[in-house]
Amino acid sequence: MPDTLADDSKDVLDKIKAEGTFDQMRVQVTEAVKKTDTMTSQVQQLVAQSDVFKSGKADSMSRKDLFDTIRKTYESKLLEIAASATWEVLLNDSYGISQQIEQSTHEALCSVYEAREQQRIALHLQQQQRYQHDLQQYNACYGQHHNHGYVNQP
Repeated sequence: MPDTLADDSKDVLDKIKAEGTFDQMRVQVTEAVKKTDTMTSQVQQLVAQSDVFKSGKADSMSRKDLFDTIRKTYESKLLEIAASATWEVLLNDSYGISQQIEQSTHEALCSVYEAREQQRIALHLQQQQRYQHDLQQYNACYGQHHNHGYVNQP
């Protein structure tokens, strides 16, 4: 049975993923990030200042080629903007994502601990039953007078 923080973290994350909560929150974060003014304005500004738009080449390019060119040129900057907007969404209480993450994590951790406790109880009961069985076998083989005081007391 796991007893480390790393095991707990993995079990909680696995539970959140298995329940679909992780994907649900990922979609909510993505949608919120798309709507942030910071993200939108920074991307629009970056694209408007790009060489492909300044030179007028954008008019003769297919949509796919245009997106590929902008992505290749500004990929790292776009990732920085997206990461910044993501943290903005995660840390801003008005989006409610941080509270949802905290609540989901707490519920999953409680569930993991409850399951672990049930496993411990079941193991303890198995050990008790095994001891009782072994004691009965011992008594059947050697009789109660040879067990040196290890008689099963009711």
